[in-house]
Amino acid sequence: MPSYAQLENEAAWRDEIVPAELARMGRTVRTALGLSPDAVGFKGNNLHLNGAHRSRRWILTSDWCTDRTYTVSYADDKLGDQDWIAGFDISAPPHILLPMCQRLDAAVRAGRLEELAAWYGNLDGDQRVDGYNNILNRVSTSDSSHLTHLHGTVLRRHANNAAFMARLAAVLIGDDMLKDETLPTLPAETLATGDVLPAESRSADVALAYALRNSYAARRAAEAALAKLAAGMPVALPDAQLDLLADKLAARLPAPAVPPTAETIAKAVVAETARELTD
Repeated sequence: MPSYAQLENEAAWRDEIVPAELARMGRTVRTALGLSPDAVGFKGNNLHLNGAHRSRRWILTSDWCTDRTYTVSYADDKLGDQDWIAGFDISAPPHILLPMCQRLDAAVRAGRLEELAAWYGNLDGDQRVDGYNNILNRVSTSDSSHLTHLHGTVLRRHANNAAFMARLAAVLIGDDMLKDETLPTLPAETLATGDVLPAESRSADVALAYALRNSYAARRAAEAALAKLAAGMPVALPDAQLDLLADKLAARLPAPAVPPTAETIAKAVVAETARELTD
């Protein structure tokens, strides 16, 4: 095992970066679940000599790396900044950890988190580490440390993907953690684009997860509206989704004289096909 002094001698170690969106996801989850500041980690210590807690450049160039293929071989692992860390660990007591792992497992198997390469943790409190390889689509396992923490490996291309990190945070937090919160009002641009405001408090981070989850739902509603519009069918959306789409339109275009209808919004989105409705 190398010392930290030996590791610091290599530029690849010194230059490792925790991507902003990955860090933001961790902060959102940590504060929403009431975990301690050190409960979420990204950059590995001197025992992590391969894998997602190391950057691609470190894996490919360091004298201390023990596996030069793991987490750098798939096409999406060859993209993204070479210095990005692509793994996260979340330590939590069993009453938080187990339901969190269950939510993540269900979302991964349902195809909702294709940007996540793998996860390991504990589903039922026994002494067997649970997990899933999302690339090979099969159950997987790892060492016993994962009985008390959840590990996630992100495909390196997506380590700074804001939209994915928002979906991931919403899954990890869980709807049950959001339903009883008092949600402060967020600016329309935050709801519209999925951009994250600095969030240092529990209430702000929970509000963020709530807003981003609604943003994802609005995207689906807009896709359905566009399909109907293309087929010459009338467009109708639930009021809450219509309001969110109106916020998106207002953030991008001059404010209309009257509140836009769902059809007006859909037409405006069609006119701006170069940009996604929701990042």
